Amino acid sequence: MKKKLNDILVVRWLDAKLDSDWLTPDDCAKRPEDVDCICVGFFIREDKEFLHISPTIGTIKKSTRDRYSIPKGVIKSIQKLKGVKV
Repeated sequence: MKKKLNDILVVRWLDAKLDSDWLTPDDCAKRPEDVDCICVGFFIREDKEFLHISPTIGTIKKSTRDRYSIPKGVIKSIQKLKGVKV
């Protein structure tokens, strides 16, 4: 999928899971449940390892934004929202 600056993306990705309880060795050997996450943000850029999106863009200066970098290896799907103008 071709992406350009400020395209709005819905990114589904798999997060790491932490079990902070004391677990038996048998419990530790079990596969944990998936922790599915969904992020919506404005496309900034991508490189070999990360997809960089911004959940927020400043309205006074469109160049000001925060950044959320998602490792590509955990991304399950990316959907581009159409019909939204920034």
